[in-house]
Amino acid sequence: MNILYSGTLLAFLLIAMPFWLRYKDPFHPAILLLPLLSFLYGYMPLELYLSDPDRFLVYAGGEDAVLRYQYITFGLVFALVVGILIGSRGVTRKTARWRVLRIQSSKSTLLALSLGLIGLVAWLTLVFNAGGLSGAYGSAYGGGYASSGYVREMRYLGLVGIIFVYLSRTGKKMRWIDWALIALCLAPTLTHAILGARRGPFFLSVIMAAGGYFFFMRKSVSLPVLVGGGLAVGLTMLFLVANRDSIYLGTDLSSGFQNPLDFVSRWESNEYLIGNAVVQYADQNGYFYGARELVWLVGRLLPSFLWPNVWVELPHMLGLDIDLRLNGGVDPDGLASLSTWTPSVGSAEGFTGSLYLEFGPIAPLAAGIIGWAFGKAWKSARSSLGARVVYLIMLAFSVYLVMQSLDPWLYRLLLFGLPAYVLISQLQSRRTNFEILPGGQVRRIASNRAIRKRPGTI
Repeated sequence: MNILYSGTLLAFLLIAMPFWLRYKDPFHPAILLLPLLSFLYGYMPLELYLSDPDRFLVYAGGEDAVLRYQYITFGLVFALVVGILIGSRGVTRKTARWRVLRIQSSKSTLLALSLGLIGLVAWLTLVFNAGGLSGAYGSAYGGGYASSGYVREMRYLGLVGIIFVYLSRTGKKMRWIDWALIALCLAPTLTHAILGARRGPFFLSVIMAAGGYFFFMRKSVSLPVLVGGGLAVGLTMLFLVANRDSIYLGTDLSSGFQNPLDFVSRWESNEYLIGNAVVQYADQNGYFYGARELVWLVGRLLPSFLWPNVWVELPHMLGLDIDLRLNGGVDPDGLASLSTWTPSVGSAEGFTGSLYLEFGPIAPLAAGIIGWAFGKAWKSARSSLGARVVYLIMLAFSVYLVMQSLDPWLYRLLLFGLPAYVLISQLQSRRTNFEILPGGQVRRIASNRAIRKRPGTI
């Protein structure tokens, strides 16, 4: 097992290295996704196995189950990488330079302000409904309340507003008023992440605010800085999860906090073990072949007044005898009967478990399509405003794709990405004869090197 998991950890990181050496782009999809996958399928099970080998094998269902799960993971990650290569084919480090696209800066700034204020109002509504800050964040894992799912998600709209700030300054210098607007847009999500001990919103905040600056300004990042920044963000996320029961307004700081690495030693809510159990569950109970995901998307995106009983009627129409509102349609008792332990209700199955349960034998095809979408959007970002916006949103929510499941990534991509793309079309961008070099320098493009592609398309 030591060799298996150490090899997985190193293999995924080594696969990412050629992409770094070729493009030196910290926002290439492989550079972001593969380290997350190496943590989930290499480091996390390795630490868990070393802490108690016998218990680990009991929870995992034996060596044969572990090996099969790991082989499936390798197959899905391979398909993901192949998809990225196909989607981004034809791009070299030289042709990956960005075209400067001029937009109406005043309109972009107004959109950013509007989105930031909407996000702030939505967050304040959640806090008010919970009885103020003490009611919303006075206990562990707080976050406010709203009966509408749209309101709960709207607190993240400010993150999209940050994108519009950077869009208006691409190829230019940032001003203090730009940073002030970014702070307004960022405040609801980052406050929620810290006071509510939420790793997902914290990751979103970092990618949109800090990462967005390097992404849109095309600032150079050295490998040591990239690794150091990634480790810092990862440890902070682990700290928030490991100390979730101790982070809230009024907590007793004298009791101290747990080591962030204690997070990987969890058993009943460990994403790796749950994903392994879900793979065994899918083999015994069958696969959904995309039907469950369709129910998720329709149920979450469609206003409830248009179809009040969608969670019952749509699964019945598709021949599914499940209730997605209960543990994602996976029977906890069924999992327990296979794995000899009971996973925490609501725990995530991770990248492999999610795709395998959803698509079964065609899961590699699904992983390849996801990889192609990442690669295509990254490639198109060279000369398309729409691609730049959608791609950063894809990256920001990718932590959900890897650590949780397909649904929270895909439906948020549609929920935020499609409206952002529509708004981008209102900015009336125009091409220029300038490109942004690594490091943020702007220079004129020779006519024979012009990129002939209509802005705003992917």
